[in-house]
Parts: sequence; structure tokens; C-alpha cells
Amino acid sequence: MNAPAVLAHGVPLGTIDELPEAYRQTLEARSLVPLWPFMRNALPHDIPHRKTRPHVWEWADVRPNLLRAGELTPIEKAERRVLILENPGLAGEIRAAPAIFIGMQLILPGETAPTHKHSPSAVRMVIEGKGGYTIMQGEKCPMEKGDLILTPSGMWHEHGHEGTGPVIWMDALDLPTLANLECSYAIEGGLQNRRAGLDSSQNRFVRSGLIPYDALNRKAADYPLVRFPWKDVRAALEALATATAKDGMVHLAYVNPETGAECMPVLGFSAIMLRPGETARPARR
Repeated sequence: MNAPAVLAHGVPLGTIDELPEAYRQTLEARSLVPLWPFMRNALPHDIPHRKTRPHVWEWADVRPNLLRAGELTPIEKAERRVLILENPGLAGEIRAAPAIFIGMQLILPGETAPTHKHSPSAVRMVIEGKGGYTIMQGEKCPMEKGDLILTPSGMWHEHGHEGTGPVIWMDALDLPTLANLECSYAIEGGLQNRRAGLDSSQNRFVRSGLIPYDALNRKAADYPLVRFPWKDVRAALEALATATAKDGMVHLAYVNPETGAECMPVLGFSAIMLRPGETARPARR
């Protein structure tokens, strides 16, 4: 394949076709490749070459096709019934963005998505339905609309549905990054032993600025809080809006309540409230 004729200090870089065929065959037989014909593709000057395209997935398109998947494929055959949001510039690569996988998952009444753990970190953002739940390391987390639920790398989790009607959530994983590093895998497991009591969002971390006293005397847990209820997030956004100037942005971060750091070190999440007539322009990071 010919490399584009680009300049290095005003001089066109050499192309692969300029090299003798015998030399090229010698390199190929030894799994060697000259850099210079392809250098500007890998290391472009000034602006990166991007295949990823801006794209909007319309809910009116996603939802009926996801429900149809529920009719066509039982959970036993799917394990996780998911439609991938694949960026049109990254066709065949199951990526919404270069480093992020996003899918929409459906579970129907009475179904269970079996226990497993995997190397990618993931979150679930609930879009629709009542009666769904995730069990994370034995902690049963209700899945209510708008809730954010963490499933960090290497932690056992399963999903179920005790209600009526479909439950749908968005999955976001750092799967492409781990796949590129060749360290992406999953391990199947049996049903978890559920711990008694409510999940930590309903008893241990229910007020900002307050944590269980015993948390002061131990090393901070990696993930002391795995469920962030939307009703609490919305109330916090509405309260923050009363103290945010009209030219400011009403913006909250999901954090580890014991450390104040991002809720997960790989995938960070935040919530923005747009007031009537307002346009937000988040800082590029």
C-alpha cells in the first residue's frame, strides 16, 4: 500500500514503493516494516487523524430494536442482551469512542443475567423500567431510572428483574482499551450470597459531608459506594443551581465518598443541569 507523499522538513518522505521489491519481501518475511513511509499516518503533525465521527443515537430508533431483541433472543442465549452503540467511523470495532464501549442492555421480567466478573470496568445508567437490580459483590442494588451503578474491574456482579415491563440501562466500559492491551477477559461464577440489609446508598452514605465514623480509622475502600440514586443527584443539582451564578455551570461529580476522588479511576462520571435558556460549554479535559 502506498503511503501518502508528505513532507519532512520540506522534503517528501519516501514511499514503500521506492524500496526494491526483494528488500520489501525480506522485511516482510521477518515481520519488519520501515517506519518512514507510514510515519505521518501514525504521528501526524499538529492535528491527529481521527476516524471517530460525531454521532447521535436516537432513543426512538434504539428502543424498539432493543425490545425486538428481547423477542428474538432469550436471555439464556444472549447472557447479556445488548445492542452496541457503534460509532460509524469505527465500523466493526464495537466502540462508541476510541477508548469507550457503550451498549444498551435489556432485561425482561423474571430474567437473570448470570454472575460473572471481568477485567474491564463498567457502569450502568438506568434508562427505563422498575424492578431491576444488580448484585455487586453480594450487595443488592435496586435499578431505578437515572441511577448510576458501578461494576469495577474484577468484581462479581449479576442482574435480575423482579418487576413488570422491560428494564433498560446503558452500559459504559473501558473495554476497547483493555482489548487493545490484550488483557480483556470474563470469568463465569455461581449465584452470589446476598448480604442482608440495604445497599450503601441507602444507609451508609445518605448525606453529603457525612461518612461512617469507622471509615476514619481505616484505609479508604476502593469502592465504598457503588450505587448513586438519581433522586439524590437531582435534588443536589437543584440545590446547587440556587447557589450558581447564571454564567456558571451547575455541574456535580460522582465521587468516592471517603476520598473525594473520581468514583472510578478509569471512567469518571458527572451530572450537568441546564436551566431554561442556558447553554453549557464544559472545559475540554
